[in-house]
Amino acid sequence: MGWIWGGYWRECYQPLSCPKELFLVSDVSWSRRLDDYDIERLLGIGGMAEVYLGRAVAGPWSGRPVAIKRLRRDLADREDILDRFLGEADLARLVTHPSIVEVLETGLMGEQPYLVMEYVDGPDLGRVIDECGRRGMKLPVDFCAHIAIRVLESAEGLHEAVARDGTPLSIVHCDLNPSNVFLTRNGEIKIGDLGVAVVGALEGGGGGGVVAGKLSYLAPEQAAGEVVDHRADLFAIGVMFFELLTGRPPFRADSLEGLLAAVQSGPPDLTELRDDIPSGLPEIVVRALSFETDRRYSRASVLRSALEGFRDPVIGNDLAVAALVRHLRLD
Repeated sequence: MGWIWGGYWRECYQPLSCPKELFLVSDVSWSRRLDDYDIERLLGIGGMAEVYLGRAVAGPWSGRPVAIKRLRRDLADREDILDRFLGEADLARLVTHPSIVEVLETGLMGEQPYLVMEYVDGPDLGRVIDECGRRGMKLPVDFCAHIAIRVLESAEGLHEAVARDGTPLSIVHCDLNPSNVFLTRNGEIKIGDLGVAVVGALEGGGGGGVVAGKLSYLAPEQAAGEVVDHRADLFAIGVMFFELLTGRPPFRADSLEGLLAAVQSGPPDLTELRDDIPSGLPEIVVRALSFETDRRYSRASVLRSALEGFRDPVIGNDLAVAALVRHLRLD
């Protein structure tokens, strides 16, 4: 599945294994000049950047594993791409939340900018969903509700962030999808990749005009290039919750026009896709995935409260997340 970014397709990050020697040989000058970090291996390559596993050998994070994300060399002269890449670091300075992947440092090596980020020891949610499907594992409803609640808590921290003077920033992530949600071996759930996020307080509104994000998770107003607010993120979380429950996203389309038509028709009936869906849950999902923004939940906290009644803490908890991550062994 591709990603849409301003009208062209880019592929999502592909997990790779790359020995350190290959990295050093292919880009000796860059690696030697980044002398505070030891590069261990390549984690993935995307349409915009490469991500490496590294370890700080000096400075305040000495000994700590980190993820180093650098803009691809062939895109360094693309001003629009560079602005989005560096925008992630700028936004990280405005938001500090334990459930949002932290950007530790930024730098420039030659003409290639890079970000040093907190390393999340665990897979992204997309890999977990795919592996569960491959093994024929059906995740309990309470467990799915727990993950959705944790993602909503992360989104809430983003949506309610304020500037130093207390002014609401009105941040919208705009790219919430399973590949940007991470599950750690300790059971924590974090969201990352703020590269296309919109800061309404700084931009005079919620973006508009440029379509960025993974197709199946775009709210209709975002797919149409309209101004967005936090309800676009809640729509994306609703899509992920549906996918957790069923193993498939609710809307399948190959184009923006097809997506808009699919969302307008509404999601499939959950009770027809699995027989243990409790009463009342389908209505919550339908509301979260409404075509009209005014029919969706108004805030992350409201949707989170609605889902709390479907989470048994004995089944849906952080220890269960940790157990699943360790069981799947998605290294």
